[in-house]
Amino acid sequence: MDRQFRRALELLGVDPEAGVDQLEATQKVEAKLRWKLPASVVELIRYPGVMAAIAKANDFNGDFPRSVSLADGSYMPDVEGPVLWLLWENQGVVVWGAPLDKGDNPPVLVGWGASDGMPTVEFAPTVGDFVHAMAFDGERI
Repeated sequence: MDRQFRRALELLGVDPEAGVDQLEATQKVEAKLRWKLPASVVELIRYPGVMAAIAKANDFNGDFPRSVSLADGSYMPDVEGPVLWLLWENQGVVVWGAPLDKGDNPPVLVGWGASDGMPTVEFAPTVGDFVHAMAFDGERI
C-alpha cells in the first residue's frame, strides 16, 4: 500500500487493515469500463467509502467505486486516453480523474469543462498523494 494512501486512511479514521476483497468489484468496474485498472485505483475499491468520505468532507461530489465513469470530453477535453473520474467539485466547475493508461500509480489530473478553455493539469503525482491531500484538506474544513 502506498504510504500516502495509508496516511489518508488514518486521517479518515479507516483501519488500513480493514480493506475488503476487491476482486469481484474490480472485475465489475473493469468490465464496465473495458480497461484494466491501475493497482492504486484497485486500492480505492478495497475501501469503498473513502471517496464518498472525502467528497463529503470537502463538499464535493463523488461516489467511486459505486459510480464509475470515464471522461467523455465534457471535462478534460485536451487529454487523450481514458481518464477515470474520481471526484467532482460541488458546482460542477472541475473534475479530478486518474488516467488508466499511465501505469499502476498514475497521477491525478484536474480538469475544467470543455467550454471553460482551461488546460487539464496534474493535481497530484499519484493516486495516494491525491487521496492524502483531499483527506487532509477535508480534516481542516
